[in-house]
Amino acid sequence: MIEMNCNGCVFSKKDNDKQYGCSLDRIQKLGVSREDDNGYLVLNRFCNTYRPDRWIEKLSLDEQINKETSVLKEVEPRMGFLVYFDLEKENPLLWLEKTLMDIRDQVDIKARYIIVANKKVEYNEEIFNILNKFFPSGVKHHIVQLASDFENENLIIDECSKHFLNGWLYVAKSGFNVDRQLIKTLHNKINFEMKTVSVILPTHDGVNGLLFQTSLFKYLNGNLKRRIDEEHFDNRPFLEKVKDLDNGNCIFTWSDIYEA
Repeated sequence: MIEMNCNGCVFSKKDNDKQYGCSLDRIQKLGVSREDDNGYLVLNRFCNTYRPDRWIEKLSLDEQINKETSVLKEVEPRMGFLVYFDLEKENPLLWLEKTLMDIRDQVDIKARYIIVANKKVEYNEEIFNILNKFFPSGVKHHIVQLASDFENENLIIDECSKHFLNGWLYVAKSGFNVDRQLIKTLHNKINFEMKTVSVILPTHDGVNGLLFQTSLFKYLNGNLKRRIDEEHFDNRPFLEKVKDLDNGNCIFTWSDIYEA
């Protein structure tokens, strides 16, 4: 079991040489296994907001005064988006703009990068112009030219995986409605409610709404063959591999995420 010691963290609260709390209100959510010899609490889980005194020294005066806000800003989800350019729709570029607008207008926390997967090269220039219009600076974007039709749409994710950055990736087809509070909602779920989210399953519309940690996708080699040892391989899709690793609280549906 992973343990995390609060000893030396600037957010720990002590009284009479004993820790009694956390200014980020994380103690009960992470769970306490014991108290160490110095009166600090040892948590049952990793805490991504542990910060030593030297962290404070690097902050501006305003950031020091509002250190809780500062650290929560640092742990906001780094979200990338993969959009399949759906050529089966009438006026496909308009549908692409619709989905990209939802991504551009995320509330409070912005997208980190955008990938558009396109199977017809003649659309690339117009897609590139749309990306530049919607994301003029600060957000990286890529167009992946698909070499085949990919009857299994999940394999398009693997085709685009070389552009994935550490953090999260959300998958949608052009025309799909992306919640404009998506990243903010995930931030609340993992950094306030302290849920251990690894994957959120897609909606009933195939790949739409699939969200996952990119490190996990790479570790399992996505939907491709994963070598276990010299004689054994795992040929299952990504989501089936993930289910074997799940301890019962890491895979969510969107109804779980938006529950009251």
